[in-house]
Amino acid sequence: MKKLFSTLRRNWSFFKKTEKHSRSMQFRLILYFVLYLISIMLGIVIILLATGVFGFSREENSLLFQRELSYVSSNLYNDFGDISVRTVEMAKGLADTIEAELHARGFRPKDMEDHPQLLESLLQDSFYTMIFALEKTKSSGVLLVLDATVNPLLPNAGTSRAGLLVKNMEPNAVNASFPNFRYYRGPYSIARNAGMNMLPQWNLEFDISSSSYFNETIANTKNRTVPLSRKYKWVVDDSLSAGGENLLLCLAPLIASDGTVLGVCGFEVSAMLFKLAYSPDSTTYVRMYGMFAPVLANGDLDVSKALFSGNYPAYPLNLAEEPLASSPDNALNLYQQAESISTYMGVDMRLALYPSDSIHVNDQWALALLVPSQDVTKNIFSRNLRTLVPLGIFMVLSILGTAFVSRRYIRPVVGIIDQIKTNGVTPDSKTRILEIDDLIEFLSKRDDTVDGEDRSMERPPAPNVPSNVTLYQSFLRNIKTLSAAERSVFNLYMKGYTAREIADILCLSINTIKTHNKRIYMKLNVSSRKELMVFVTMMDEDESLRKM
Repeated sequence: MKKLFSTLRRNWSFFKKTEKHSRSMQFRLILYFVLYLISIMLGIVIILLATGVFGFSREENSLLFQRELSYVSSNLYNDFGDISVRTVEMAKGLADTIEAELHARGFRPKDMEDHPQLLESLLQDSFYTMIFALEKTKSSGVLLVLDATVNPLLPNAGTSRAGLLVKNMEPNAVNASFPNFRYYRGPYSIARNAGMNMLPQWNLEFDISSSSYFNETIANTKNRTVPLSRKYKWVVDDSLSAGGENLLLCLAPLIASDGTVLGVCGFEVSAMLFKLAYSPDSTTYVRMYGMFAPVLANGDLDVSKALFSGNYPAYPLNLAEEPLASSPDNALNLYQQAESISTYMGVDMRLALYPSDSIHVNDQWALALLVPSQDVTKNIFSRNLRTLVPLGIFMVLSILGTAFVSRRYIRPVVGIIDQIKTNGVTPDSKTRILEIDDLIEFLSKRDDTVDGEDRSMERPPAPNVPSNVTLYQSFLRNIKTLSAAERSVFNLYMKGYTAREIADILCLSINTIKTHNKRIYMKLNVSSRKELMVFVTMMDEDESLRKM
């Protein structure tokens, strides 16, 4: 790895020092490799972008939200539909039971309010019907509120109503096999006879002064000729919870055969039950939560009457602030309260809790899945980063690989170039690169007039001694003009040594040998090593001439 980086630095330094169009072979090779890799990477990125594989955007987030919203809303719609049906059935059954008991005692349904001594008996007859309905329903409580009070003479008699409220502390969403019923409202004798524990917040009657669920249900029922199945109502109330939390109530009126409204009954869905039963999957978003709330006339969501599921406590809305307004933001919706700087992203859908001919059909409810905006932005960035990082790592490794490959590829070429600049080449020098080996063979065969070195180590064949020996005799006389250093070099040439070998024997540089060669050629009146070796061969072959 260090060698690769040092090679890159060396080539970069060379790149900066050389002229504008002068670049090393290795630098050019690395540059071409890098440009090739960049073009391939850009092509891959473009293909991924075009096919939608690359990049995790808000469109993908929208699909994730929509799938989870569809799943949660389907469960909620089925459960709430079942609660609505059982509420209507229970209202019919309790109304018949109470009316039958009144007739058995000689009273008409409208006389119930004037005979408070009958109320405990009426509630006792209704108790087990309610318990049985609670066991079969996915709810956290069942209630019955009669339009009468046990003591009309008390100061608060106008806002006090007799009834029953039993809570299931282990609702069916948590434990369907072992319900845990607790007595919350009603006569003490009924709880004692049933052996049921009472909650610390127990009270004899319902206080309807701080809530509107009772009066609204009664008022909306009177003078309406539609069937009972079109009169049930979903409403949010916080007066029936021990901790003041919102409860979702499904209520239906108790209507006698003569049209008298005896009271209301229904089921409750506590905030805890809603949280446990309808929490969205938080695998992708830890702080995703669901919100079920009434829809106001302007389309905003009424947060003050909402129930929450999922990780709501980790990032709650301010229930005391303005309603939650939504606006489109690409594929997701942007949600914000008027006085809050916090924003949320998500999706919502309207849920039809009533038939189209219900008297409450105009009451709109919505289920929304929300996530803090910064969580969505962070998730998009991290998902895209998980795609970009491997591509970046692959790019870096590819560049390092190109530096390594180019270094291995250029090494023999650079070695031969250095050898040509210093020693020259021989036919034995091989790089296994066809073009370079052809060049070596060409250079080794070419007559070198600079240093006169023959790489073949073979002497030319001895020619016939010319008849005119004047040139040869002149050559022999000129030998005597050589200096001692030049004569040492000449003698070694006569013994067949090459210039490189002579340099090693005399411990001289190759450049010094080249200088001696030039002077020897000039003094002996020869133009090349080839011509010199001709005369040397003549000296070896002709003993008589050598003595001249």
